[in-house]
Amino acid sequence: MLDSAAIDRIVQNVLKQISPSSVAAPVKAVAAVSTPAVTGAKAAAPKPAPIVVPTPVSTSSVAILDRVITGDLLAEKIKGQKVPLVIGAKSLLTPTAHDYIRIHRLEVTRATAGVTTGEKGATSATARWKLAIVRTSPALEKLFGELGGAWSRELLGCPDDAAALAISELSRGAVDGVVIAATQSYRAACRANRHEKVRAAYITEPAGVRAARDQMRLNAIVIDPTAKTYFELRNIIAAFTAPWPESKK
Repeated sequence: MLDSAAIDRIVQNVLKQISPSSVAAPVKAVAAVSTPAVTGAKAAAPKPAPIVVPTPVSTSSVAILDRVITGDLLAEKIKGQKVPLVIGAKSLLTPTAHDYIRIHRLEVTRATAGVTTGEKGATSATARWKLAIVRTSPALEKLFGELGGAWSRELLGCPDDAAALAISELSRGAVDGVVIAATQSYRAACRANRHEKVRAAYITEPAGVRAARDQMRLNAIVIDPTAKTYFELRNIIAAFTAPWPESKK
């Protein structure tokens, strides 16, 4: 039979084996190793550098002399750049081409015999007359194809934009006169006349041009091309661009 001293030794050995300090030690060791490893992995993750895409910029003209010019052809040749566009004297612009020119606000000039073309574009004589088109017609398109290199044109979205273009061109002395083609003719003329350098009138016939010239130094006219034939438009513009009489200069 065990004496009391032996029993005390056995109890002490059992208590040592189940002591909390002997269990907690490995847990602390694991925590000390695992926590820095996870934190270090997160801190080492690199941030991606931002990607910068440059916007195409060009000051050269683009010449497209195809017989028929579509919106897809313009998108292929111009590639989103805002550049002056030179088209052939006989080129026809489809509705999608007109939309592309209007949306991108391109300045359009028809090539003449004096135009030289090269790999990077085309140049022509400085235009002295500007045609600002808000509304066009087959008759006006035909007439513009015959006007020659002294003319350039720009397609606009509304009569206010056309009036602003006329003010800009005439106040800088860039052109001798501006023809605005729009159905809201009175509005376009009124807006243009807000600038002291512009003297615009809504014209329906050649006699109206002559009457306006007698009363003021007319330098801009507004016409509604949808209500005019080719010959009517030609006669109005011919009267507008005719040389000033010596007595009126």
